[in-house]
Amino acid sequence: MLEEVVTILMYVIAFLTLYITIFYLLLTIEKKDEIKEKAAGVYTPPITVIIPCYNEEGVITKTVSVLMKSDYPKKNLKVFLVDDGSTDNTFQEMKTLEKKYKGNVKAFSKKNGGKSSAINYGIMRARTELIATLDSDSYVHVKSLKKMTSFFKDSTVMAATSAIKVYKPKKIIEKVQHVEYLLTIVSRRLLSFLDSVTVTPGPLSVFRRSVFKKVGLFDETSLLEDQEIAYRIQAHNYKIVSSLNASVWTEVPRTFKALIRQRVRWNRGGLRNYWKYKKILSPRYGDFGVIIFPLGLIGSIAVLAVFFISLVSLLNGSAFQFFQYGFKVFYYGFNALQVISLIIFTLSVLWIWVASKHLKEKMNPISIALYLVFYSFLITIFWIVTIGEELSFRKQRW
Repeated sequence: MLEEVVTILMYVIAFLTLYITIFYLLLTIEKKDEIKEKAAGVYTPPITVIIPCYNEEGVITKTVSVLMKSDYPKKNLKVFLVDDGSTDNTFQEMKTLEKKYKGNVKAFSKKNGGKSSAINYGIMRARTELIATLDSDSYVHVKSLKKMTSFFKDSTVMAATSAIKVYKPKKIIEKVQHVEYLLTIVSRRLLSFLDSVTVTPGPLSVFRRSVFKKVGLFDETSLLEDQEIAYRIQAHNYKIVSSLNASVWTEVPRTFKALIRQRVRWNRGGLRNYWKYKKILSPRYGDFGVIIFPLGLIGSIAVLAVFFISLVSLLNGSAFQFFQYGFKVFYYGFNALQVISLIIFTLSVLWIWVASKHLKEKMNPISIALYLVFYSFLITIFWIVTIGEELSFRKQRW
């Protein structure tokens, strides 16, 4: 009985993976002309870039220095550095930057309350038409702000996301993330055509200030505040767009331990956001409510089901049977699941190739191979740890 349930679940997961891969490939073909951003004309209204910081001594200077090289008109650019109760010399470094870029940079200090509270602190003090959020370890391309603000010529646009890339990937774990991030850039751009962008990432997103008056500020209790605010904007049927060309490079976890911590926070926050915004599961929200949101929700449920069945298998002494399908593909005699797996693998390679062409980025073949081989295993590990922390009610920190 257990083996039959496992088989059914594996077919469900394989089908979902195949569906999503084909979905993105077909959408890429359909939007092949639109995916390349056409110049919408220059639009550079006053903007405030909010950078929340916690113990970023030695890091924040580079972030601000790179940002201030932007070709955005300096008369319309404000930078708010918000120190969230750091215990090092972050605030002193901020004050130095405030003096260096007098008139553009302003340093603030507040009691520790988490990333969202630091962002909200800045939002409440900003008076510009547009507000951007920028992580303290992210480096903005000189032309990216202009590219992103041009979207706001359309009065219906309430938020825009950037093209986030890994900053100088060297280690294997960074190279795997490098491929993942590049694929995410293209997929998020495609989702914007369906009004289905699911996150406004911290490394660089721009908002119309009025949207915060309509939907509220960032949720200071959320583990995944950039997804939560995006869901809230979507729940109000407001528009979020995504850029393929507004590049920003971000520091990513360089150790397995750090990567697990990051992804576990994403998973735990994501589960809470799905539950909080379950009302979005409705035709009222178009493609987002009928296709994109349900796929993410079903995927999460499937992963949870797989975990608990694996746990039961372990108790029955047959845990490794669950994973056997993934290795039988190398032996003579294919079953339907293995054929589907090969199709998924082939289409995944094609999807990576298509993404690299649109981004005009050269992807190292070794990095691609590492991504294809290890990514699914990493996701499994992330979810095992996630479930363990949820069951133990472990408190998550920023």
